[in-house]
Amino acid sequence: MVAVKDSIRLHLEEALRARSFPAIRPRVVEEHRALLRAIERGNAKSAATLLRAHLSEFYGT
Repeated sequence: MVAVKDSIRLHLEEALRARSFPAIRPRVVEEHRALLRAIERGNAKSAATLLRAHLSEFYGT
């Protein structure tokens, strides 16, 4: 996780500066929860889809 965090840190800081985090926090938390549920169920396809959507929306990738 440290390697992932370090690799996206600048993008994350930039994304947070550009938006009001308190306003988007509930959506981000729910996206993370949905991703965790998919992983816990062992549903790799769903987890990958959720992660791609989250990264695309949040980081504009």
